[in-house]
Amino acid sequence: MFTVDDCIKCINSQNCFDNDVKKLRIFTYIEKIKKVTHKKRLFNSFVMVMDFFASLLTIIRLEKTFYEIHSDYAQHMQYRVLSELSNSLTNISLKMRDESLLDVWDINPCKSNKYIIFCAGISSEKSSLQLQMMYLNLIRNGFGVITFDYRGRGKSGGEFSRKNAFQDVDAIYNYLLSKGVPSENIGIIGHSIGSGVAADYSSFLKKGFAFTILINPFFSAAKMAKKIASDLAIPYFIKSVIQKLPDFVIPLRNNFDNFSAIKKIKKSVLIIHSKDDKIIPVEQARDLYNKTGNPNICYFELQDDEHEVTADKIRLCLDFLQNRLVSV
Repeated sequence: MFTVDDCIKCINSQNCFDNDVKKLRIFTYIEKIKKVTHKKRLFNSFVMVMDFFASLLTIIRLEKTFYEIHSDYAQHMQYRVLSELSNSLTNISLKMRDESLLDVWDINPCKSNKYIIFCAGISSEKSSLQLQMMYLNLIRNGFGVITFDYRGRGKSGGEFSRKNAFQDVDAIYNYLLSKGVPSENIGIIGHSIGSGVAADYSSFLKKGFAFTILINPFFSAAKMAKKIASDLAIPYFIKSVIQKLPDFVIPLRNNFDNFSAIKKIKKSVLIIHSKDDKIIPVEQARDLYNKTGNPNICYFELQDDEHEVTADKIRLCLDFLQNRLVSV
């Protein structure tokens, strides 16, 4: 497993700011302009503008590096399939618009007409052992499970992006409909960055999924970018500017926004988070619950520091499904 903290350490150890950002021609121009400005004693506001552009450039380049490092690791990481799942699993490939193939597991030994789409976190591939335990518990409780590696990760081709991840889920959703699964019998679970993928698509559907479960979700990618930036080996003035930027100004390609998405979801939503999660601060999940104004949200907070999917989180998911969704 390659966590967000591992990726930050990798970016810092490889001196990505010096090697990837400072060597860009536009960054060099910004630095030259700042020096000229200082020499001529021009207004500080002009220097602030240059710092602003330097910070935006840093975000754009290091976001790209962040996802590239994760994808490089994920393409070489596969876990063995648990024996209890091996005979229940159908491995399929879905052809995407860019001609790449999406690697998918369809797990439904009981031929259930109730399905859950699972969207993994950035540090967990579909074959991660803790996720396989979740699949087992879900199929034992009468659900079919369909899970996948995002494009650019695991055995899937292509490149990871918010747009592509949305299309990945769309392909899976339409695959289930083609199998005759009623739309009202399909739910979705997203963990970590998968919460952004799940909420994105759930908010898009007019009727919505039967339910949406978000495990250790973030408020928005912009807020996560600020948190990650505080741990990166970048100049202090850039860190300072990034922390002061309004979220809507931060130029992220993968600008997941769970806050905006959840406000649009009409069906039941469950949010689970860990109080002392070091990867995604619990305050972000609390804000999702308190600030979206969505009356369909249930919120549970565990008294632990686990970011990954655990037995307690699986139990809460099952309790929610059994007690809240009698008709599904």
